Amino acid sequence: MLGMDTVVDLLHWRRSRRADGFDEVEQLERAIQHLDSVASASLEGAGPLEPWVETELLAILGALSAEMLSDAALRAERLAGRLAGRTRSAGR
Repeated sequence: MLGMDTVVDLLHWRRSRRADGFDEVEQLERAIQHLDSVASASLEGAGPLEPWVETELLAILGALSAEMLSDAALRAERLAGRLAGRTRSAGR
């Protein structure tokens, strides 16, 4: 069948992404959860997010589309840190 492609075994794919016990997917999951938490708090406390935040989110999506999971995780953590600082300064 010409229209069919291969089936992806996600467990196999995830295991192949590990290097020396380091799991990029788990790192990315933690970073995104942290970013989600901080972004939600920032929206509640400091109001709408600034345009630079959208730019950073697009950079994270770009890294994901290029399968650069570690880069996406680092960008997400860095953005979460910047947003956390924004929320703290807005609460003063």
